[in-house]
Amino acid sequence: MTRDIPCLTIWQPWASLIALGAKPFEFRGWRTPARLTNRRIGIHAGSRPVREVEVLKLLDQLSGLEEGRGTALRAELAVPLLEKVLKDPRCVPMSSIICTVIIAPSRSARALTGAEGGDSDRASEHVFAWPLRSIQPVQPMIPARGKQGFWLYPVEVAA
Repeated sequence: MTRDIPCLTIWQPWASLIALGAKPFEFRGWRTPARLTNRRIGIHAGSRPVREVEVLKLLDQLSGLEEGRGTALRAELAVPLLEKVLKDPRCVPMSSIICTVIIAPSRSARALTGAEGGDSDRASEHVFAWPLRSIQPVQPMIPARGKQGFWLYPVEVAA
């Protein structure tokens, strides 16, 4: 028997930061969709190559070198992964569903981080913080083409 699971494509290294538990919030310009609140979704690592400049900015945020930017990343988990990605951007999976999470009701990103921007430089996309709970790795990862916004992927489930 199959059922569709909603998935969200996220660029690397952010998708791997979620899977690792280092990124407990996804930042978006809109509230968590009501139909997906408190529901398990798939996190899909997109095919877009890692950009070194973005990894360096994240590391600067975490070290406090970038003024006026808050982050909700867990530095003790994020920094080792980001340093590894700097050495070899291909160390993170691409074009695959890498974990599932339960997406909770959104919160104000500004109230959470104390600043504009969340955990990237696309501040306009960081109005709401979507808490990500109960992370479960997908083993083996599921190769898949992603899409913008939420999309459905059929998975086999025990009857």
